Amino acid sequence: MTARLLLEARADVDKEGFDIDGCTPLVAAAHRDHDAIVELLIAARADVDKQPDWYNSALSYASRGGSDGMLRMLLEAGADPEREDCKSLVMRGEYEEAMRLLKEAAAEEKARMAA
Repeated sequence: MTARLLLEARADVDKEGFDIDGCTPLVAAAHRDHDAIVELLIAARADVDKQPDWYNSALSYASRGGSDGMLRMLLEAGADPEREDCKSLVMRGEYEEAMRLLKEAAAEEKARMAA
């Protein structure tokens, strides 16, 4: 797998401009619903909250893509469920299961911060 070879060669996992659209590898993988690549990038310590200039975050793309498994991976890796691009999805009530997961993660984060 090319991604694994790049990671073994210590490629910059947070480099913007990774693809023709200019986003990071993690955002590109989430946008294209590549669970295995997202998992590799998380293991390589990619910044799960890095959001290139005009792109949505990886978490937002996972929320909209219907990939609950990817959404869980990103949340477990520490992605912020309170990001503005995710909040707008929750407010619109789209993607029911993804929104439930985001709301639960946000509530858990608030409880953790209050403790």
